[in-house]
Amino acid sequence: MKQIKLYLCLLFIFINVTLYSQEYGYKHYTTQDGLVQSQVRSLFQDSKGYIWVGTKGGVSRFDGTSFMNLIPADGLFNSQVLSIIEDYKGTIWFLTNHGISGYDGHEIKSYPAPVSKNSTFLGFYEQNHGVLILMSVNSENQIIFHQFSEGKYTLQSTLFPATNPAFPDVPFHFGVYDPATRIFWLASKPYGLFKITESKTEKLNFTIKVLRGLTLGKDHKLYIFANDSAFRIEQDSAHFLFTDKHLASALWLKDCVADKDGNVFFDDNYGRLLLFDKNKVTIDRFNFKDISTLLIDNENNLWIGTEFGLYRQLSRSFINYTPANSGIGDLIWNISEDKRNRMWFSSFIGGLQYLEDGNFIQAQGYQKLIQWKDPRFYMGGIIDHDKNILFPMSFIGGLRFDGSVFTKIFPDSIDPATLFFFEDPVNFDLYAGTSIGLYRFSAKHGLQNLNIQPGNGKSRNVVSIIKDKLNRLWFGGFNGITILQGEQKIHLPTKELQFDKGGNAMLPDTRKNLWIGNADGLYNYNYKKFSQIIHPGIHSMISSLALIGDSALLIGSASGLAILDLKAYYDEDKIILKVIDKIRGFEGIEVGQNAIFRDSKGLYWIATADRVVQFNPALYKSNSTPPATYINGISILNNKMEWIKANDSLKTGDSYRFSNDQKNLRFDFIGISTTAPEGVRYSYYLEGYDKGWSAEVTERYAVYTNLPPGEYKLLLKSCNADGIWTPEPTTLAFRIVPALYQRIWFWILLIMLLSGMLVFSGVVLSNRRKKAQHKKLNDEKRLAQLKLLSLKNQIDPHFTFNAINSIASAVLKENKELAYKYFVKLSRLMRSILNSSENLICSLSEELEFVKDYLDINKFRFKDKFDYIINVAPEVDLSLPIPKMAIQSFSENALKHGILHKDTGGMLTISIYSNAGNLKLVVEDNGIGREMAGTISETSTGKGLIILKGYFDYFNKYNQQKINWSIIDLYNEHGKASGTRVEVNIPSGFSYDEHEIKHTYVK
Repeated sequence: MKQIKLYLCLLFIFINVTLYSQEYGYKHYTTQDGLVQSQVRSLFQDSKGYIWVGTKGGVSRFDGTSFMNLIPADGLFNSQVLSIIEDYKGTIWFLTNHGISGYDGHEIKSYPAPVSKNSTFLGFYEQNHGVLILMSVNSENQIIFHQFSEGKYTLQSTLFPATNPAFPDVPFHFGVYDPATRIFWLASKPYGLFKITESKTEKLNFTIKVLRGLTLGKDHKLYIFANDSAFRIEQDSAHFLFTDKHLASALWLKDCVADKDGNVFFDDNYGRLLLFDKNKVTIDRFNFKDISTLLIDNENNLWIGTEFGLYRQLSRSFINYTPANSGIGDLIWNISEDKRNRMWFSSFIGGLQYLEDGNFIQAQGYQKLIQWKDPRFYMGGIIDHDKNILFPMSFIGGLRFDGSVFTKIFPDSIDPATLFFFEDPVNFDLYAGTSIGLYRFSAKHGLQNLNIQPGNGKSRNVVSIIKDKLNRLWFGGFNGITILQGEQKIHLPTKELQFDKGGNAMLPDTRKNLWIGNADGLYNYNYKKFSQIIHPGIHSMISSLALIGDSALLIGSASGLAILDLKAYYDEDKIILKVIDKIRGFEGIEVGQNAIFRDSKGLYWIATADRVVQFNPALYKSNSTPPATYINGISILNNKMEWIKANDSLKTGDSYRFSNDQKNLRFDFIGISTTAPEGVRYSYYLEGYDKGWSAEVTERYAVYTNLPPGEYKLLLKSCNADGIWTPEPTTLAFRIVPALYQRIWFWILLIMLLSGMLVFSGVVLSNRRKKAQHKKLNDEKRLAQLKLLSLKNQIDPHFTFNAINSIASAVLKENKELAYKYFVKLSRLMRSILNSSENLICSLSEELEFVKDYLDINKFRFKDKFDYIINVAPEVDLSLPIPKMAIQSFSENALKHGILHKDTGGMLTISIYSNAGNLKLVVEDNGIGREMAGTISETSTGKGLIILKGYFDYFNKYNQQKINWSIIDLYNEHGKASGTRVEVNIPSGFSYDEHEIKHTYVK
């Protein structure tokens, strides 16, 4: 047995690592993002790169942008997933409270575990191909090992003696499996540390008095948290890392992980995340509330599972200091560093603070120098040649801090607010840019107003000052720039310096060339010309500039941060700009004006509208891992314009086979990159169809329509947010099988058949033409018959003679005016019949005019035996076409068979209105009813209704919606017949012709 060598000395016992407070940025995922449930219990990354999230409500698979969920309804044994592993076949196994469930990508199979109700699972792992080992702790605190293979459990061994559950020092166990060495490490209080392999269980000489946690780092080393200290196990030797009060106060660590660089993350049992890095422990002040599990993925990203969802650390390069969590003031406008290397922060409204031992402390001593209650501190502070901090401010111009004492910078007050300081490195003259112009303070001349406003008054504010290699001073405002050469003022633009923009952020680089930022973008001046940097990442006002060594320019703007590669710009004439936004870790809102400060450690402090961000360029590394790229499947567009996923029946080996009508295809794919997954881009090429690779896209699918038959291969590649592409494309082959008519033999056969059927086709076509002509003649004959019947029915000799007799009677009685009136009506009636004899339709107004004349003549004949009312709704268009006689025929029937059989009081009501867009014609009488009319010996030919029905049938064959009519018998409250109502419904848009429906109405 190898001995654990503890390289510890007594000094370590008394070490308490210095704690620092900071707050990293995180992306938070909840059920609103698709997570199956918010209470995360386990995290795992499989061999394909997917992140699996076990919760109390099921398990989610995350590809960086979307979640796929599995719940008990899908076959999961239990909704609470405690642990997740992957076997050699790629099957994902889930450990739940009642057993295990395996998911092969298609279905879930579950197997209950043979453990007692009081047992708890410690974990599980794959010992051999297809052999799983489950570890549980029974009610007597023993560890039980069960082997699972081919769907069956076998009791393998029991570890540790049984103890009384009420024993005060209850054993406590942690276990972790190392798949690289196939070693299961077991830490147990009070039994010690065990190394378990397939062949033996070995106890190492390591005493555990207090056990907090155990983890296997991404650096493939074992970490154990015991005895209030942290150790790293290397080659069976324990190397002391640190002792920390948070370890001593925690009952246990819910989880702990180590990344590839040996940084150790753990929680303090109070919902706070701690990091051990370079011999110090830092506390992340981000409010996780309750941490349950941690994971370091293959790209070295930290994932945190909590009671309130899943978090992904955006970047360790950025540390946030927010007023809510750190104690820093609001509206920090200026950042600096004193002689004791303490960071100072001046707030526009909150005074001065400094950072010491992780705490923000309100500065004292400067208030007595200021007469006003609410002094304002501004941007543009500097460190002078004596390493004093100069703070710009209102009323007094500024304060000087030498590391101990505050003093006024100027002997006399400056009324305007000071916005920017610049010290001449040659003579140490101090220039103060203010809200109304420029001041200079020198030992020789004292305080002077230089009466300079940038751009000769284009800007009043002087917010940036630099000195170029020609010893010229540049004074920039938001809308203009003025240069001071000696005592000569040069207001831009000039003939030699054709630049009419502002210069609110200006900086010389190591080559002494000038960089100028303003509302229009970023510009470079090389003493020959001004050149604008054109890039989609620069699209808002540039507010701050800083150099990162001699190779990069840090750019702050209203939309975030960016880094310009200066080496590529100067040496290769290339613009390589890396945008650093929220998905890449920078969460600040709008970088402040000249608000970037580089401290003595090479860290950059950035003041934004809502926080201060510390940026460590040394930790900002490009992600060199290309995305894991997969084509997830193919979908086919069906006749309902729905995408239907292609099933396995269409697959042969690794390729698909589609029929010729399955030619509209969509390919779904994914590039898994857990670092800034929103920045993954794709390019694809369909071999056999495309001429080249597609443009870069962010969509995770490609659609091809109307693909001709043939052999195809889709090639797909993806790149991560840092532009690292997959070295080899992922491919998927498929074939679209030609239809019969697309094959050569089919065309040969078709030509033979066509040749043989040529004569036969001629005969068939001739017969069809004859049948069509015969049908046309029949239709024309039928139409002529209807017109003739209509004319005969309207020119009713009986009605005409009776009407003439009535008029003659009026003449004999010398009632000439009455006779003339009705003679005109009769003649108009006869003229209308004759003029419209060729028409089957008429306008609604023509039909109503005809009906009125007809009813008036009958009233005259029958001495006002009846009356009539015609109601036309206002919305009805009287020019609408209707079948001729559609109202007259039913009105005539109402008179003949209903009203005229009554002695007096007959009433005929005609109503015309719109019903749901349709035209409604209603003819109602108060006659004797159809039943009594049928008993009267008078016979009726019914020609009118027969003709009208013929009209309706003729027109209906050209319309999907038909004209329909109904006859309703009316009864009074005693059940006695009281009349008849006829309702005719003409659908909206009804067509009266088989062609374009064009009619002419005879007026």
